[in-house]
Amino acid sequence: MAEDGGGGPSGALPDMVAQGYYRYGLLVATHPKKVIFLAFTSFLILCTPLWHLPLPGYLPQEYVTSLFNYSVPPPAPEGGIRLDPSPTPTPLWYQGPPRAYILQIVVKSGVVPWQEGLTISDSYRGPLSSVFHLAQTISNYHLHHK
Repeated sequence: MAEDGGGGPSGALPDMVAQGYYRYGLLVATHPKKVIFLAFTSFLILCTPLWHLPLPGYLPQEYVTSLFNYSVPPPAPEGGIRLDPSPTPTPLWYQGPPRAYILQIVVKSGVVPWQEGLTISDSYRGPLSSVFHLAQTISNYHLHHK
C-alpha cells in the first residue's frame, strides 16, 4: 500500500511534524525578540494566580471588629478598591458588608498509644470520628439558631 516515491500515506505524519518544527525554527530565528517577549508575557500572565498564593513565610492576616459601636465599612467604588485613609486602619479586603462567612476548624488528633491489635484503618478512623462529631455539632447549632 505504501509507495516509496509518491509521498504516500506511510510518511505523511512524520513529514508534517518535521515540517512544523522547521517552520517553528524559522519563526524563532527570524523574530527572536518578539518570541522572547511573547514567552515572557505569557509566563507573567499564567503565573498571576501564584502571586496571591500563601507562602510559608506569610502569616495569616487577622482583623477583629468590636461588638460595640460597630458599623459596616462603606462599600468600595464600582469595580475597584477604596484607597482613601479611613479613621481606623482596616485591611484592603474589608470593604462593604461581608458577602460570605468562612469557618475553618483545624482538628489535630492521633492514636496514642499504638497497640498491637490496631490496623492501619484504625489510625484514621479514630480521629475522623471526632471530626464527624464536630460537624454534627455545628450543623445542629446552625439548625437551632436560624
